[in-house]
This record gives sequence, structure tokens and C-alpha cells, in this order.
Amino acid sequence: MRSDYMWFIMGTVVGIVILGLFWLIKRNNLSLT
Repeated sequence: MRSDYMWFIMGTVVGIVILGLFWLIKRNNLSLT
């Protein structure tokens, strides 16, 4: 397995997780501060 392919998968997963958490926060109108 090429390192570039692995980095691409890792980046995609991290991006989806971050966007998912951000979307949940906006949907639930949570104030973390």
C-alpha cells in the first residue's frame, strides 16, 4: 500500500469526523463556550 493512498484515507476520515461534529453542534445549537 502506498503511503499517499493511506494519507488520503486518513485525511478523508478525519475530515468527515470534523464536519460531522460541527454539523451536530450546529444542529443541536450547543454552546460549548
